[in-house]
Amino acid sequence: MWWVPLLGCATQSKVAELEVAVTELESQRRDAETRLAALEAKAAREATAAQEAPEPTAALDPGLTPRQVLADPAAAVRLGRLAPHRGPDGELDGYRVSAIRHGSLADRVGVRNGDILYRVNGVSVVSVEEMNAAYAKVTDPTVTVLTLTVTRAGTQMELRIPLDEVPPPYVPDDGATPPVEEGGPR
Repeated sequence: MWWVPLLGCATQSKVAELEVAVTELESQRRDAETRLAALEAKAAREATAAQEAPEPTAALDPGLTPRQVLADPAAAVRLGRLAPHRGPDGELDGYRVSAIRHGSLADRVGVRNGDILYRVNGVSVVSVEEMNAAYAKVTDPTVTVLTLTVTRAGTQMELRIPLDEVPPPYVPDDGATPPVEEGGPR
């Protein structure tokens, strides 16, 4: 049995290799834990800073015109949310409006949660390209009135919004949806 001592040597060298590998893995684990702790601390600092930072208020500023709010894309995004709306045929035909905050510019000009937006100044808003074209029209200095074609509670209507006039102040409603007149939202 001359091979037994060789087996012992082979086993001892394999054990030594495994011990080195385990030591390296433990070192890598400690490094990963350190990096993870640093990332978690950074995320916590950023979350705290975001909570402490004042929210941009251009969409809620009662002294700004629609053109001034829409000129700032970050403020325009805060006006509300648009979710794709599909018509009876299942095809995308517009966007359902939601997350309109009471007192925001969108609220003061007559846009309501649940409205389905189909056209902006006559431009269909089904594709991204059409949305960009509609936004370009809104930001065009020669355009003075923003016309939104929407459906509200099954009735199609147009909201005509003067771009360079400060809308009326926010007045809480009693839950009823006020009629939108041809000349303006209220």
